[in-house]
Amino acid sequence: MAVTISSMICFVLTITNVLPSDKGKWGYEARTDLRKEAIYSSPWFRVPYPGISDMCCAPVFFLEYFVQCLIHL
Repeated sequence: MAVTISSMICFVLTITNVLPSDKGKWGYEARTDLRKEAIYSSPWFRVPYPGISDMCCAPVFFLEYFVQCLIHL
């Protein structure tokens, strides 16, 4: 929780330009926009969206969901 709170504080400070954008100044390393390319280019970080899932398990979960819906009618 502390990491999340401190990241949000740094995010707000970055957006409001309180943290300097000059590399040599104090507080530059706390900017949250310095390493955003690492998240975009990493293969282990992906945002799931509908239709992208493990296709081996998807029919099983759909069938289970369908049966549960029929039972509760």
